[in-house]
Amino acid sequence: MNVTSIASSCDGRGGWDGPGALARRRTGSLHARGGSGAVPWVPVAGWARRPGFQIAMVQPANGHGEARIWPAAAGPAAAWEGRRDNTLGPVRRVTGNMRHAPAISVASLNLHGGRDRHGRPYDVATACHLLKADVIALQEVWRADGEPDELAAVASALGGQVRHGRMASGISLARLRVGPEDGREGEWGVAVLTSLPVLRYEEISLGRAPLDGIPRLAQALTLAVPGGGTLRIVNTHLTHRMTSPAQLVLLAARLSKESTGPTLIAGDLNMPGPATWTAGPGYRRVVRGPTYPAHRPLVQLDHLLAGPGIRAEAAEVLPGVGSDHLPVRAQLLLG
Repeated sequence: MNVTSIASSCDGRGGWDGPGALARRRTGSLHARGGSGAVPWVPVAGWARRPGFQIAMVQPANGHGEARIWPAAAGPAAAWEGRRDNTLGPVRRVTGNMRHAPAISVASLNLHGGRDRHGRPYDVATACHLLKADVIALQEVWRADGEPDELAAVASALGGQVRHGRMASGISLARLRVGPEDGREGEWGVAVLTSLPVLRYEEISLGRAPLDGIPRLAQALTLAVPGGGTLRIVNTHLTHRMTSPAQLVLLAARLSKESTGPTLIAGDLNMPGPATWTAGPGYRRVVRGPTYPAHRPLVQLDHLLAGPGIRAEAAEVLPGVGSDHLPVRAQLLLG
């Protein structure tokens, strides 16, 4: 196998172009060679703390994880090199069977309708690929009427599925003040891309805040996780009209009525970090750092709030991918 042939398709959990893609290949041995000869196997659990290197993990027949590290090739994501691989934990030896407690990567991004801060379109598919996550929570998702669902194609390419939550229909990007008028209307809302099996899906109405033209909702997906157990991902985009903390209180109260295992609230909560205490004492901020505006971040509006039973192995604010918000991502362990 040529190194360059796997460098574009794998990450620390086997998912550069599809979460779990390489990890699903069960093999006892795999020998890659690059221009400088053989690249050694390195047993690890987690990601490579080596700037400018990529890491691919496989799960051989014995169930123990191994990874191969090689120099990262230049490409469209060159701006990410030296950061995506050296911020999510040190190289270390595997101490047990990886099936028992694998880390789950979760990312969140406000897409801003697929437009940058000037209203110009950017490549949403590439943006999603760059997030390198098992689960991607998206906000400000706009789907033009009568056109293919771009996120469905992205989910298929990543080996997963997409679930949409509609907050408005028959609305244009111009009316949303996201982009110029182009004669098209579509649906506006939130979406979750996941490579993990969906056991249950529901939408939670959060109502319409005063002076907000869009009613808000949350998507709650109960996912089956490797090694057994479940994780509930709650994706939402709260109001920008100063009453987002009240909506977070309402959301947390409704989530507490059902005991479905560990819960993570993700999304653009439209409130700074300290205000997220309104979710209740059971939730804590996983990522800390400004996310808005992307070109000059001043405040954190985008959050991952972990409930009991979830701990973060690593977390970070990621570089911009085109939107006016920066993405956030975390490696999570359950238990």
